[in-house]
Amino acid sequence: MNVNTTFEKVKINSFDSIPVEQDSPIIYVLRPYNKLNLSILARIQPNPIYLVVLFNAATTCNRSTEPTFMRWSWAEKADLSYIIIDDPIVSSSESTNIAWYIGLNEFDLQGYICNLINNILIKTNLNPCNVIFSGSSGGGFASLMASIRLKGSNAVVNNPQTDVLKYSRRLRAQFIDIFGEDETIIKKCYY
Repeated sequence: MNVNTTFEKVKINSFDSIPVEQDSPIIYVLRPYNKLNLSILARIQPNPIYLVVLFNAATTCNRSTEPTFMRWSWAEKADLSYIIIDDPIVSSSESTNIAWYIGLNEFDLQGYICNLINNILIKTNLNPCNVIFSGSSGGGFASLMASIRLKGSNAVVNNPQTDVLKYSRRLRAQFIDIFGEDETIIKKCYY
């Protein structure tokens, strides 16, 4: 499940620095907010017809704080142009295995991801209708949220966890702890 360590890893200052063509998958590491690292695995072919954006489901309990890129081998076998986005909250904490790509109170991760995808679309001359967001569980929720923000795009989800507060008591408590909010505010902002 975790990323193949043989992939080249490149630190960049802005998503503007992501080239729109890679011969092989490359991990790009950005720091969009304070100590929060966002890692993406990208392989965009010349003149892509579609861009598939994959989000992770919950990770296994015996994981490290390294980024996780689920389904990268599927995307490679299907010869797709893709980016896989690691959830920076999950990879920065050993205590949670799912964070629904919501980000932090002071950092709108979904908005940042939408801007990143828009930047790639402009560089590749792709229309939003040629973007497919996909994921399961918490990644399914992230796919739905991303598709809502990127008008005209598509979402293919499996078992999306659309109600954070019904997922599990332990993770609900962690979620509330991360955001420092009560359930009323969470329902207002994330439902």
